Amino acid sequence: MRSLALSLCIVVACCTALAQQASAKRAITPNDIYSIQSAGDPQISPDGKLVAYTMRDADRPQNKWHTEIWLASADGTGTPRPFTSGDSSSAPRWSPDGRTLAFLSARRDLKTGAMGKVEVYALSMDGGEARRITNLKNGVSSFVWSPDGTQLAVISKIGPSDSLPKGKSPTMSWITNIRSSKPTARGI
Repeated sequence: MRSLALSLCIVVACCTALAQQASAKRAITPNDIYSIQSAGDPQISPDGKLVAYTMRDADRPQNKWHTEIWLASADGTGTPRPFTSGDSSSAPRWSPDGRTLAFLSARRDLKTGAMGKVEVYALSMDGGEARRITNLKNGVSSFVWSPDGTQLAVISKIGPSDSLPKGKSPTMSWITNIRSSKPTARGI
C-alpha cells in the first residue's frame, strides 16, 4: 500500500511538472506575425440579419497586410464566409436599403497588372461582380452613404499634381452619384 501511495505521488509530481513545462510562455517571434488574424470594422445590415466585417492577416510573399470583407449571420447561425477575395478590401458600408455593400479596394488593372488607387466599389447582395463607383485622381480614403442611398460623400487627398493654389486644403470631399458615378467636388 505504501509503495502504491509513493508511486501515485511520483506520478502526480511528474504530471504537474510536465503541465507546468507545457504551459510555460514563450516570446513571440517574427514568424508568429504571419499566423495572426484580426477582425475589425463590424457593420450591421439595416435589417439586422447580417454583419459585414474585415479580416486582416499578413501576406508573407508580398510582405504586406491583406484585408478581406466577411459576412456572418447576426444571430450566430451559419458559418461566416468571405464576401471579397483577391485584392485587399476594407471599410464595408451597407446601403440604407441593405441591398448593396460598398467598400474600399485597390484593384489591379486587368491590362497592365499594375495596382490601382483605392476607390469605392459596390456589390449587390444578389451577387455579381463589384462595380467601381469612384474614379478619383488620388483615390478615396473614406466614404459614407447618403440617407436615401443615391449618393456617397467621399474624402480624397489632393496632391501636388492637382496644381493647388496656395491656401487651399490638401483634402477634398466629393459627392458621387451612385448611378452615374459622376463626382462633384466640395472643399473642406
